[in-house]
Amino acid sequence: MWDESGEQRVPHREWLIDFDQIVNEVKEEMKSRGRENEFIGAKIIYTTVRVIAPERMEWYTKDVIALKQEFPHIIAGFDIVGDENVALPLTDYLPQLLAFNEEVKTLGLDLPLLLHAGETLSDGGSPDNNMYDAILLGTKRIGHG
Repeated sequence: MWDESGEQRVPHREWLIDFDQIVNEVKEEMKSRGRENEFIGAKIIYTTVRVIAPERMEWYTKDVIALKQEFPHIIAGFDIVGDENVALPLTDYLPQLLAFNEEVKTLGLDLPLLLHAGETLSDGGSPDNNMYDAILLGTKRIGHG
């Protein structure tokens, strides 16, 4: 996301500050109308795409962990999205995802993997095992499976 001038990227942390502020404003508005039970809140699944280099994935896993620590009420989980037929399979990210799971466990965070997998018509290609790999990695959700 870029700033109003279109010249500078807005850090993910600022997105979450804005998101939190808007959610709280909606909650207050609903409460003022006696409808506080109609909107509980909202969370974000932090996602990145399957086309990034595996070495770059570490930046995203560290970013989501830092954001979860600062905004535990907003971040629901971590996902990798994109067309499985043309993008990288989950196995290309195994070292980074295993390290992510270990760091989350060490820190005692509620930050599950919520992976997209199984959205393919491949027969014998690299996407075929994404569903199994997602389960073996401990995903709590299969997107589009």
